[in-house]
Parts: sequence; structure tokens; C-alpha cells
Amino acid sequence: MDTLDRVSLDIQVVLGTSVMPVQQVLRLGRGAIIALDATAVVEVSILAYNFPVARGPRVVSGSGIAVEVKELRPRMPDSGGIPEIAERELIRQALACIPEEYAVALVLSAAQGVPYHEVATILGISANAAATRISRAKRMFVEAYQRLSREGVERQENRR
Repeated sequence: MDTLDRVSLDIQVVLGTSVMPVQQVLRLGRGAIIALDATAVVEVSILAYNFPVARGPRVVSGSGIAVEVKELRPRMPDSGGIPEIAERELIRQALACIPEEYAVALVLSAAQGVPYHEVATILGISANAAATRISRAKRMFVEAYQRLSREGVERQENRR
């Protein structure tokens, strides 16, 4: 997880912005509070690279303003809906099978819709290296996903 600790996402909220490491974003849960820079609306959307990831009410805490996460939106762009729980778990397992630097590049590109040149900037590599890493990550992910999927089917058949 060292690579994830070095990667930050720009988090956008209708009434302000906040930058936090990917690792922190992945740990967001119900009741999490994200510190913001401005004031205004009561119910706000939280965006990561223009993709909605959560919603919640504005919270005034001391002299600052934050958002209390009430609703997470764990859906990938263009997926047509939230994957079933088993499908999400299979995706998590497949991502865990590939080297972290490839998984981070793939998640930024495929799941968050970050353009290759921005992935390169975030990871501190050239645009060509980012494109190559993402391409290899896709191949490794598909291989891992298919293998895990076959293993799951075989386990279910063996139980019968």
C-alpha cells in the first residue's frame, strides 16, 4: 500500500474542495467528516475527478465547515449500475492479485476516469509509462479476474 499513500485525489464538493490521499478516500465510511474550505449549501455531493463518490449534509464544526458522508456511491463510471456484492468482491480480489503500482494506475484510469496524462502526473511517471502501465494492468486484471471467476465456479460445482 506504499504507492497508495503517495497518491492524492482532488476531492470536489459543491461548496468547497479538499485534497486527500487515495488511502484516506478508500477508508471513508458512514459518518466520516471531510474538512472543506468554504460555506454555502446544506446537502452536497462529493466528487473525485468529477465522478460522484458520496453525498451528505454540510456540517459546521468549530470554525470550519465539513461534509458528513451519509451516502456512498461505489459505482464505476459507465458500469450501468452498482455491481452485485459478489461481483465487487471478485473485482477487489482481482485487483489485489496485481502489483500495487499497476492496480493504482488502473483504478485511477478505469474506475475514476482520470486521463492518462493526469495519471502520469499523480504517479510521477511519464505519460508513455502511464499508458503502458495501465495497458499492462488491464491485461493482468482480466487474467486474474477470469482465473478467480473460474475458481469460484469450480468451487460451487464441487459443493453440489
